[in-house]
Amino acid sequence: MKHQVVTAAVMGFAAVAPGCLAALTVIGGPATVASQWFGSAGAYTTIDFTGHPNGTRITEQYASLGVHFGLATPLIWLKIQGPYPDTYPQDGWGINTGGASGNYPTVDVEFDEPMRGFAMFAHHCPEAKFYLGTQIVHDWAPMNGQAPFTGYFSDEPFDRVVVRSINTGPYNPILVKLDNIYFTTVPSPSVAVALGIAAIIGRKRRRK
Repeated sequence: MKHQVVTAAVMGFAAVAPGCLAALTVIGGPATVASQWFGSAGAYTTIDFTGHPNGTRITEQYASLGVHFGLATPLIWLKIQGPYPDTYPQDGWGINTGGASGNYPTVDVEFDEPMRGFAMFAHHCPEAKFYLGTQIVHDWAPMNGQAPFTGYFSDEPFDRVVVRSINTGPYNPILVKLDNIYFTTVPSPSVAVALGIAAIIGRKRRRK
């Protein structure tokens, strides 16, 4: 599958400027495209979910990194799995949702401070919604649910990402299985410039 690099101008809302046009750069595809996100992210933090026994329920294990995991869907659990190298090829460990049949599993990732970049390796490429407080900044759905890597840069800060499973039928949503996740407060200057251009173009189009 060829990799896709998509720069999308999406309607969003930021706490400081309601109704503004927010730009989201999405880098998605096979694992080899991850270097494009890493090369533009500057300093970033990695959570690889290693160091805990298989079956550990996620609560506040990563609070010291300023990250809190929750579940936006009731009757769903979130646990660490491993070692399963076929499911989590980065290092054999990851997190998995499960629970009541028919629910759409979600992973709720909340940050102590606003972020500008987020990336994940996933068993299936899930949907992602980005929030700043209670306001949605971006709502992104994948073009191909099989892409193992997806990285995002936003021109608006966000402090929460809700990762939602893709659906294969009315009663058969795919569970969210995340391998590693990465996040950064500020992308590199080149990405910031690209995002600024995308936002300016979007605003000009909007005024026409």
